[in-house]
Parts: sequence; structure tokens; C-alpha cells
Amino acid sequence: MKPESADAIARARAILEEAEYLLSGSYWAAAASRSYYAMFHAAKSVLNEMDVERSSHHAVIGTFGEFVVKPGLADRQLQKYLLDAFSLRSESDYTVPPPVTEERARNAAAYAKLFVVFCEKLLEQSP
Repeated sequence: MKPESADAIARARAILEEAEYLLSGSYWAAAASRSYYAMFHAAKSVLNEMDVERSSHHAVIGTFGEFVVKPGLADRQLQKYLLDAFSLRSESDYTVPPPVTEERARNAAAYAKLFVVFCEKLLEQSP
């Protein structure tokens, strides 16, 4: 695995831990935001391993779909989790007061965990 990919997936894992910590303190909006960022960095790690560099959120999300989901390396549901997490992150970061419920935050964290684990497994399979 490339060092940059390893760094990005490590960052994703660390952010996922932050989301779990925020959930334990009932910080729903912050936990939802961190869940998205865990997914964002996990997606970037996979793309980096494929020699595909993207930095903007929309570009990473779209390119993940193009290079990972479309060729069948991942189920479309993972792309939906990423898109939903991005939308929830926008709500949690930019809406006052943030309309993020406990259920939505916990779902985001659960989906983020699935997404990060998937990306880790995909990275393990790369040459």
C-alpha cells in the first residue's frame, strides 16, 4: 500500500473514533459530520491507491462512484451511504440549529464504519 493511502485510511479510522466519542456525549451534529469525514478520507485512500487524485468533496464522491462502484468493486449502497453522509454533514455544519437527531447520527456512524472497513479490505487486496 502506498504511504499516502495508508495515511488517509489511518486518518479515516481516527476520525471514526472521534465520531464514536461524540456520539457518547450526545453531540449528534458533530458526530454526523465526523462520520462523513471518515468516509471521505477512506474514499480518498482507495482512489489514491488507484493513482486517482481528487480533493474536492464532490470530486471524491463522484470519482469513487466512477472508479469503484461502476466497475463493480463496491455495491451501489456504499455510494448512497457516502452521498447521504455528505448531505447530513452539510445539514449538521451549516443549518442552525442543526436538525440532526440521535437516530440519524448513529446511522451515519454505523454506515461510516461499514464504509471504512470496506475501504480497508479493498486496500488490503491491492498489489
